[in-house]
This record gives sequence, C-alpha cells and structure tokens, in this order.
Amino acid sequence: DACEALLEASIVMEPRHASWFTTSADHWLASRRVARVAADPEPAPGAGLPGGCGAHVYFRLHGSPDMYRSAYGRDRLKAILQRVMAAGEVGAERWVIFDNTASGAAAADALALAWMARSA
Repeated sequence: DACEALLEASIVMEPRHASWFTTSADHWLASRRVARVAADPEPAPGAGLPGGCGAHVYFRLHGSPDMYRSAYGRDRLKAILQRVMAAGEVGAERWVIFDNTASGAAAADALALAWMARSA
C-alpha cells in the first residue's frame, strides 16, 4: 500500500535556521527517522555535519568559498570522503550531491569523489 511505501522512503531535510543544528533538534529528527543534510558552505555553525537519523548520510556541497562555482579540488575531496564514510550508522545509505554547477565543477568533483571512493 502507498502508506507503507512512504514509511520505507528516506527523508532528508536541509534546514537553514541555526535552531536545527542542536542536539535536541537532532534527537527530534532521529525519533522521526529524518536525516539532516550536511551542507557546504554552512548556513549556520554545525550545519557542515549530518544530523538526525543516522541511517541516512547526505552531503549537499554548493561550492566554497564561491558558492555554486568553486571546485573542491583533490585534497578537499579526500577530506569530504573521510567525513562521509565516518558519518552515520554502520551500513548507512550515503549520498553526496554537488551543486557547484555554475562553473561546471559539479560533474568533475562527483566523478573524482566516486573514483576516490572506489579506490579506497
């Protein structure tokens, strides 16, 4: 049934307000099986780390220091991969979305990160 299918869906939110990046907000989200996005750049302190439900790890990378334009480069991608793999529960579903598309960096960053992940 459609309601049961909804219960099996992964729900991830990308809040912007600082009130969402607290321990109590993380507990509230986790109790509802909702994950919180780790965003770069951080809209508020703590937003660079995933939170909420640890069964889903989701990073949304907008490019920094120049939002939507900056490429991440090999060293930053290595650090991002380490953070992605260290986050969440064992066996967590892991997603990394690149949104630094204005200068065409997203595809190259995604391919480089995928290559690094396969080589690790």
